[in-house]
Amino acid sequence: GELNDFPGGMEQMYRESGRPLTESLLREVRAYSKNSSSNEESETSNNNSNTPPEVSAEDIWDFDGSAIITAKAADGSHGDVKGVVFPNTDVKYLKDIEKIHEEVGPDRLLLLINPFWKDVESWGFNILAPNGKKRAQEVIFDNGYE
Repeated sequence: GELNDFPGGMEQMYRESGRPLTESLLREVRAYSKNSSSNEESETSNNNSNTPPEVSAEDIWDFDGSAIITAKAADGSHGDVKGVVFPNTDVKYLKDIEKIHEEVGPDRLLLLINPFWKDVESWGFNILAPNGKKRAQEVIFDNGYE
């Protein structure tokens, strides 16, 4: 038979690899907005740029191993980073990603973490969401998430 390292499915994959790896990555990333809104933030960022961010996780749906992981920079929101871990092809996630993308804005980093998403063809056909592939193209791939 085939060896399955994650017999608990996506929940186990999230718990044992997705969340710990993403939290570790976000503790190391320093991605500051080029358009900092004030000189005070710029001065503070020079003093705290090596201070690790505060990392937190919030389950999206607890039964499918999906979450939003946020790194709040010590020196202001211009250095905050978010990651959406294991979103699936459900339309709900496209709406969530679109909303988070708007909240983060064009100058801060948003990571979409799902090794199963290769391209828009990952969406296939869903009778409950006949335009899902088109929406995925608009929300994810046309916005530069690759």
